[in-house]
Order: sequence, then C-alpha cells, then structure tokens
Amino acid sequence: MTNASPIAIVRTDRLGDMVLTLPMAAALRALCPDRRIVVAARRYVQPLLECVDVVDDAIYVDDGPEALRHGLRRHGVTTAFFPRARPEEAWQAMRAGVRQRIGTAYRWYSPLLYTQRIHDHRKHGQHNEAEYNVRMVAQYLGIDMPPVRLVQPHLGTASVRLAHNTVILHPGSGGSTHTWPVERMAQLARLITDSGMHVAITGTLAESHLANVILATCPSAQNLCGLFSLGELIPVIAQASALVANSTGVLHLAASIGIPVVGIFPHSPALGAHRWGPYTNRRIVVEPPTGGSVHDITAQDTLSAVQRALLL
Repeated sequence: MTNASPIAIVRTDRLGDMVLTLPMAAALRALCPDRRIVVAARRYVQPLLECVDVVDDAIYVDDGPEALRHGLRRHGVTTAFFPRARPEEAWQAMRAGVRQRIGTAYRWYSPLLYTQRIHDHRKHGQHNEAEYNVRMVAQYLGIDMPPVRLVQPHLGTASVRLAHNTVILHPGSGGSTHTWPVERMAQLARLITDSGMHVAITGTLAESHLANVILATCPSAQNLCGLFSLGELIPVIAQASALVANSTGVLHLAASIGIPVVGIFPHSPALGAHRWGPYTNRRIVVEPPTGGSVHDITAQDTLSAVQRALLL
C-alpha cells in the first residue's frame, strides 16, 4: 500500500469481538505506520477505542447502515477490512468509494463485494479469532504472519477499590454462548470465600438477577452489577487477582488488561475456546467432559482452575 489514505476496520458486533480485533489494528499500525487506522463499531465500545493507542478515529454505526457509508467517505478511506462478513457493510463501503475491500472468500456475495478475498474458514475454528484477524492483514499484504498480541487499554483511576485477593465473577454472557448455570457460579463464590479470598460480581444492571442468585449463597460477595460504564469498569477489573466468566466480552477485556482469567467454554468448533478463548498465557479454560455440556462442569472443577490461574 503506497498512498497515505486511512485504513478502516469494520467490526460492528460485540465487545469481545472488538478486543480480539484490535490486534489487527496493532499489526496495521506496525506495518503501515504512515496510515491512519479508523475503526467502525457500535458506540457502546467507544470507551475501549478511546483508551487504546492503535486506533486514530472511529465511525459509530448505531444510526443505521448509511452512517458507515458517510463515515468512510468523510475519512477518505480507500482500504477497508471486514473481519465479520456482513454484505450490507461491504455494500456501503463500495458506495462510499472504498476501492480495496478485504473480506472472506466463502460467501455467495464475496466476488461481488470484496476486491480481495481471504481463504480462511472461520467456522472450522482452527485458529483463535485474534489470529484470524491478523491473518487477514498478512494475506492481504502477502507477508509472513506478524506477531499477534492483545492491545492493553489505558487503565485510568478506579472509583471503587477491591479488597486484596478478590476474584471477580461475571455470570452473564450476552446470549452469545452456552452459559454455565448461575447456581454453579454461586457455589463457586462460596468455595472461593471459604478458601479465604474475596468475591466481587460484575455485570449490567439487567443482569442483577444473576448477582442475586450468587448473593443468596454467598452474602459476603461484593455486588458491582450496573455500577460502572465500560470505561469505569476497566480500572476496577485491573485490581482483581483473577476473573471468571463465560465466553463474553468482559473475559477478553480482562485478558487484555493482563490479569489471570478462567473461561468456561463448550466443546464446539463455532463457540469453543480454540477460536474464542482469551488470547493470553494467563488463562485457564474449563470445558465439559467430551460429549457433555457446560452444565456438567462442577463448581469444584472451576475452583481448581481459579487456583491454577492464580499461579500464572
């Protein structure tokens, strides 16, 4: 790429997807230092995008598909990556005059909307999502695979202090995966406190009912549900000794911050840890026995994982 026009990354789904897409921005920053990096996203990830160094500008698409087209045109974008295949987004980029549109080769519309097509079947789950995203950059540029690393956000100052040796439990999932029963999370909370550590519960205000189930079994747990915006949550998570969650955005956010994480995952190429696991060496993945479901994972299984994670 020889011109200095901005490069866009269009990723308009969830928080965890964005955390795993930011390594693409980091790779582009290193490989194309003269290009500005513009990310198209939903506005609720704005606090994350504003506290990382690999994104120069953002386009927020909450007002409808034309917001993407107008934003790409306003920034003068000529190259755009589409790690999530959505034909309406590629169509808006084409209408905005984006000449180079990089996306999957495996959709019926791919020859019509993408000028360069990437031959990676993500549904097979052979790589982590962060690796798939950086592989797009490598294949587009025709280079060897560059390093893949999570992008650590600036932490800021926490408005709430956690007790020493606190494990955060995040029982929600946003509906994107098979969820470990909250009753098991409640049993885990009790086991953690019985071992001499503290428990804090995070989630949205709408997930307060999950916190209530945990509090019924573990009344000493600190309920933080609904107290923080995303930006405010980042420095709170950074204080924790570890975080336990289903496959959800907060799990990936904690991994990017650098604390040990325990992720609860089903056995599934589409949803499993091989593709969607937190991209960090400070992780323990808990999966059900072969052929089982996340409902077969016991609280003791997960406590053992927490104890191992604390040693990482």
